[in-house]
Parts: sequence; structure tokens; C-alpha cells
Amino acid sequence: MNTQRWLDRLLALDPLATLRGRRNRREFARRFPGALISPHSIIPKGDIAIGRGTYGCLHIQTFHPSDRVSIGRYCSIAPEVLILAGGGHRTDLPSTYPFRKKFNPENENTDVVSKGAVVIGNDVWIGARALVLSGVTIGDGAVIAGGSVVVKDIPPFAITGGNPAKVLRLRLPEAAIAAMLRIRWWEWDEERIRREMDGFYESPEAFIRRQLPGWNGAFPP
Repeated sequence: MNTQRWLDRLLALDPLATLRGRRNRREFARRFPGALISPHSIIPKGDIAIGRGTYGCLHIQTFHPSDRVSIGRYCSIAPEVLILAGGGHRTDLPSTYPFRKKFNPENENTDVVSKGAVVIGNDVWIGARALVLSGVTIGDGAVIAGGSVVVKDIPPFAITGGNPAKVLRLRLPEAAIAAMLRIRWWEWDEERIRREMDGFYESPEAFIRRQLPGWNGAFPP
């Protein structure tokens, strides 16, 4: 099935999903000002926040009005990333089948299970075809490798991969991570980011020392 037919089918199956094209572009611009969301994204109505500068073709699924997804600023979301804000099934009953909802589709869906909100921090890069499940918090500056299945919290500036996703290494030394979390450049206004853009292309150590004069941390040689 090609991508267009796949998207058409998903939209037909999910009445909460917004329409694609111009209407989507206007809708996303209104709901998520400053974000750069593809009009082909699938983002349902509900408690969903996407920060300024975040870009990509997002596919978010919610199953209950209480489901919540928060994505911070300046995140990079690769194609076919799926964020599930719920949709789990109970395994402690005689059957995992959602009888109440399927036999009474007009009723609120009380069969689904969620482990809580999905919270994705700022400056997070999520690789293609990753899956993020409910109840997960991904820290600022983290990297999620393509194809990963994220089932538990990811610390800031960690590079993770696998199924389930595990920390492979940290992007920066711990002292530098603490410094970046102090700088919190993603909270700068756009004018300052434009003014200091060259700094994002120098070494992390130089960037930190420029922003925190007198910083006494060290990078390994």
C-alpha cells in the first residue's frame, strides 16, 4: 500500500484526525504557532502541545479525551514516527478484547489503558519509524534512534536505541549536560537565536563557555 492510500485509510478510520492539505496547514498553524508541522501529519483534537520550531510529519494517536501529549521546542521528528498516548489493553481480565467500546461504539472508550502523558522535551531528535508509548518522558537534548520502541523515560542528552530503547551513551559529559540545561537556549526568543546562530555550529564546549563565562567544566581530550 502506497503512502497516500495508507494516509487516506488512516484518516477514514480515525474520525478525530484532521484533514490534510490547506485545511490542515491552517489548523496546525492556529493550534501550534511557530511549529513547522507537515500538512500530512495526523494529529487528533485534544490535549496536545507542540512547541515553536519543532518540525516533521507527526502521527499522534489518542484514544480517550484524557490522553495528553506534550512536545517541546525545536524538536526534529523523522518520517513515520508514531506516538501512542494510550491504547493499551488490560491483561488481567478473561479477555483483552474491548467489548464495551466495540459493542457500544457511541459510548466513551473506557476499555483503553494509558500509562500517562507522553512528554517530549526540547531539542529532541526522533529517528524514522520510532514508536513512543504512553507514560514516557524524553529529556531535553535526547536522541532516539530510528526504529526504537520507547517504553520508559529517557534522560536528557542521552542517545538511545533498540526495542526496548536503552541508553547507548550520552551526547555530552555530565558537567556539560548540566550546563546546557542551565543555558536552556530553546527558551530564547527567535531574534536571539538568529543573532547567535553561528554558535550552534561550533563545538559544544565553545558554545557553553560563550554562554557561561567562567564555566569550569571539562571535556575529555
